[in-house]
Formats: sequence, C-alpha cells, structure tokens
Amino acid sequence: MSFAINDSFETQVALPVDGRSVVATLAARDAIALTVRFLGMETVVQATGIKYRLVGGTANANWVALTDQSGATTTDSIVNALVFG
Repeated sequence: MSFAINDSFETQVALPVDGRSVVATLAARDAIALTVRFLGMETVVQATGIKYRLVGGTANANWVALTDQSGATTTDSIVNALVFG
C-alpha cells in the first residue's frame, strides 16, 4: 500500500532512505526481489563503487552500469561520499 507524503522530511542518520539504493555486493543487488524492482531503479554496489540502473526490464540481465561522458563508470558524488567516506 502506498500513500502520498505531503511534506518534506529529514532523516536523522547518514543512511539511504530506501535500503535498495545501496547494497554491499553484486549478489545482494541481484537478490533484490523482482516484486519490488521497477524500470529505472538505481542502486550503488559498495564492493565495486558502481551505480547500476534497470533498463528495458527488471531481470538481473537488465542491470546496466552507469558511465560518465568519458565512458568511465561513475556514482553520484553524494552517495559515494556517504557510502565510502
């Protein structure tokens, strides 16, 4: 069941609001239940430091590593700073 949040909120810890947005390993990323995945979902894998997005489907084969304009894999600097210090 979902509900609308009509106001903003601040978390009181330096952790992601959604536990799916940062996972420890590729195996943990692949273990995210299909029932909670969605097209465009993004997650950072701590072991690799790479952000992945679901493109074209929600199966494990649909995880795509995000890259910057030079072709190097990248993560958002804010998430990277929170996760890796």
